[in-house]
Order: sequence, then C-alpha cells, then structure tokens
Amino acid sequence: VQTLALSSDSITVQDTLPDGSTAFLNKKSQLTYEYNPREKTRRVKLEGEAFFSVKHEEEKPFVIEAEDVLVRDIGTEFNLKAYPDKDTIEIIVTQGEVQFYTLLDSGLNLQAGQKAIYSKRNKAFYRVDKPDTNALAYKTKVFSFNNTDLRSVVNLLNEVYDSKIILASEKIYSCRLTASFKEDNASIIAEVIAETMGL
Repeated sequence: VQTLALSSDSITVQDTLPDGSTAFLNKKSQLTYEYNPREKTRRVKLEGEAFFSVKHEEEKPFVIEAEDVLVRDIGTEFNLKAYPDKDTIEIIVTQGEVQFYTLLDSGLNLQAGQKAIYSKRNKAFYRVDKPDTNALAYKTKVFSFNNTDLRSVVNLLNEVYDSKIILASEKIYSCRLTASFKEDNASIIAEVIAETMGL
C-alpha cells in the first residue's frame, strides 16, 4: 500500500503524489493519499482546498473523498474546495471531466469550464453558470476584476497573500475597479490600484 500525507497551515504547498499526479494545497488544508494494489484504487481524503492535476490511469480509478462527497477523475485538472466549517463543497473543472457525487446520489458529470456546488445542508448538487474568475487566484496569482467593488478586491488580496491592505475610508469601499493582474506581490498590486484610482 502506497500512502502520503500532506498538510498546509499558513502557506500553500505543492507536491507530487506517488502516482505522478500533483496537488496544490491552499492554506489550512490537508490530504492523505492511499493506493491499494489489491483494490486498484487511488484514494485521496481532502480537508480544505486543493487543485489537482491527475495522472489518468483507466485501470486505477482516482477518487477524492471530501466528507460525504466523492469526486472521480476521468482524466482531468480541477479545484476542490471542502472546508469542514463551510456548508458547501465547490468544484471547478479546468481540463477534462469529473464525476461529482455521493454514495446516495449520482450527482453531476462536469467538463472543463464548469463549476458545481454541493450543499451539505440540503444534500443537493447545483451547477453554477458563471464560475468566479478569481477562484484559482490562490494558486495562479492571476486576478481579473470587472467592475468589482474595492472592498471585495482588497478582501481577496488579503486572503490570497495574508496581507493587511486597509481602505482608508468607507467612502472608497464601493469604488469600482476593472483590471487584471498577474503578480506575486500584494503591495505592488495595491500601489497600482492606488495610482490608477488616485487614492
């Protein structure tokens, strides 16, 4: 039996799993990987959020467990967000196809560009028409804002970078920003926004 345990606390962590797949963990996340040669199944248990790039092997299914929800890879890359203190489990597929289901519900088949949410309270799956363009920013450090209020912009930057950007007055909370950034430094983004908006 092959096993691996990964955890991230205050930083993001990327690692290669024993089968050659990769996992990029967001902060406050942990996973365990196990391959049982007798069952020929690769099993991952996730608490938190991770982006997976799965090495597809038809005869060795790759299944992720996040509480009651299961994700079965059908050759793919996807992001799974499953923090225990949240009511929803969210998935975004960036490449390939996955099955998003529980043992009691066949769930949804999702393809590249699609997002879905599972409500723990309602025990139901929902497709999301327009995935948040910044959902993967914790991994990619790519941000795209389209008429977004500054409060939301700053909240996202602080979350991704553990930064402490503060808006000086409530008057500017509702100012709108349309801009894109690919930058691994929150203070540079803040400087550009301040200069652009005359703050």
